[in-house]
Amino acid sequence: MEDFYLRVRRDNINISLEDIEDSEWMWSNKEIAKLDRLWERNVPMKRMAVVLGRTEIAVFFQVLDRLYKGVIKPRESWRIW
Repeated sequence: MEDFYLRVRRDNINISLEDIEDSEWMWSNKEIAKLDRLWERNVPMKRMAVVLGRTEIAVFFQVLDRLYKGVIKPRESWRIW
């Protein structure tokens, strides 16, 4: 980290996702099972957020995590919102 800082200290440093207000990253197994079922039924993520009582960004990141792990499959049209 120090080496990185020394190389770019004169540049502006941007931190990814620094301004995201939703810091609730923990999900219960029950919530994840519900998310998986909603995903399989092609429920839009905006609607999933309402049903799950989460922000859209929290649902988005959980879906990305589930996709990355191969637990859920990508949607055909990728109309995720």
